[in-house]
Amino acid sequence: MIEIKNILVKLNIKIEHFSLDNNSNDPIGSLIRFVYEWIEIDILATKYKFQELAISNAKQIKISNGETINIISLNDLIIFKIYANSLKDLWDADALIKINIDYITKDDIFYIRNILTQLWKVDLFDKLINYE
Repeated sequence: MIEIKNILVKLNIKIEHFSLDNNSNDPIGSLIRFVYEWIEIDILATKYKFQELAISNAKQIKISNGETINIISLNDLIIFKIYANSLKDLWDADALIKINIDYITKDDIFYIRNILTQLWKVDLFDKLINYE
């Protein structure tokens, strides 16, 4: 993460947040947050298996300069937000669900519930989606 931070600094990209995982109770771990053009970007170091699974499920997207980056799926983003469990993250998860409700399938719900059950957070998802 230090190497990534140094690269961003050399590219004159303003880092909005930087933290190394010094707290084993931190649900996310190491994080770099910055804005590229108008997009807020988080880079996370994997700390748990569900994060590694999210990386393996990531979709490749071409950005304006022709570079390709990996973006986690909507399902995994919802899981990350619920797992983080801050008021802002739960609000974000709720908004993601409401905005995309027409596109969230039964398979998506099964996937999200399965991961969150393993993380002891499925009750939060059920409250957001009213799936009880």
